Amino acid sequence: MRYFDQGSGYRVSFSREDAANFTKRWPCSTVQGPGWLEFAANGDLVDRGGKYSDADGPEWVAFSQDCQAYGIAQREKQT
Repeated sequence: MRYFDQGSGYRVSFSREDAANFTKRWPCSTVQGPGWLEFAANGDLVDRGGKYSDADGPEWVAFSQDCQAYGIAQREKQT
């Protein structure tokens, strides 16, 4: 995963490898890479992109929470 500070929020991009690592924990997951998730400063998911930008379901919620936690950790390192 990669973190991008966007001032009022942040973006976390993910690769096929990131998605494959997640799928090891969530068998039959539809999460595939590459793509990105964008979060507001308060952590709310505000946008997503990539091959499966319209995907939804419990595995996508869990994956977005992983990306959110990664982004928060990276943001805290910068302050």
